[in-house]
Amino acid sequence: MNGNETLADHAQEAAPGDRRGIWLRLVLGLGILAGIFVFVDTRAIGGILAGADPLILLAALALFVLERVAAAMRWRMLIAGIGEAPPLSRFISLIFTSTFLAFFLPGGVGGEIFRIYGLTRGRIDMARALASVFVERVLALVALGMLILWGLANAPFSPPDAVLVAILFSFSVIGAACALIFSPGVRRLAARLLQSGRLSKWQAGIDNLFGNFDAFLTRPGLLAAGFVLAIGFQLLRVVAVWVAALALGMDHAFALFLYAVPSVNLITQIPISIGGVGVREAGFAALLGLAGVSLEAAVALSLLTYALSVLAVCPGAITFARQGLRA
Repeated sequence: MNGNETLADHAQEAAPGDRRGIWLRLVLGLGILAGIFVFVDTRAIGGILAGADPLILLAALALFVLERVAAAMRWRMLIAGIGEAPPLSRFISLIFTSTFLAFFLPGGVGGEIFRIYGLTRGRIDMARALASVFVERVLALVALGMLILWGLANAPFSPPDAVLVAILFSFSVIGAACALIFSPGVRRLAARLLQSGRLSKWQAGIDNLFGNFDAFLTRPGLLAAGFVLAIGFQLLRVVAVWVAALALGMDHAFALFLYAVPSVNLITQIPISIGGVGVREAGFAALLGLAGVSLEAAVALSLLTYALSVLAVCPGAITFARQGLRA
């Protein structure tokens, strides 16, 4: 069975459950958003958005586009560090398209699957594509957590305990996932399971996957460079949201966004809504509200950053409309 057949078979089998999950997350996200709009003055939000400075908005949009290009460069660097890599244009296309899809899927997982699938359509095998996306996501999440801690140290207010719990939980999940994947004991267990007749066909693929993980582990310089770039990538996202806030006339300290933006990004990784809708707005309202930002201004900024993020990856939408899963 080839990779395309496996993908189609699993999609067909999982479709009913996936549809129910998607509808549930959509209802939950829209429910959160509706609950927020019960307590806000929608006319005030409209006025804030209508008064945005167009030149500063263009600067914020450019930063969101630059952020996506930087993400593509970082991903390609990791792939090229352990072997041959397609041209940068291929990674840019996949990043823009997968990001667009992630706005309509829970927790961005669908976007990651598209990235892996899209990369295998080039010269990269499934194992290296999967390993690269996993390592890239781990580095990004660790960088996100470190940035939140840095922001907490400079925050103009006392952060809620829930944020600290979320950070510790995220680090625990990342640590557990890495331990399971890189643990010799887990590899031995996988080898024993794969010796059975029904699972033996996966032996070569699993061995190849572990081999690619080992290739990353034996290149600490590559992982260090990836982590530094992940920090820079997350900072670029913070700057983009901060500039968007300036466009709305929100003259608040950069330290506030250094804490709030990564925290909201971390929260929206939880697959409880579609594209983070509702969760994003609640996060901005709660965290910015601690610094005295009005509910209307926080929601307006959340809606604006969402719109700019979608607009920034419109080339990916066009590519997907023309080529579909062949993008």
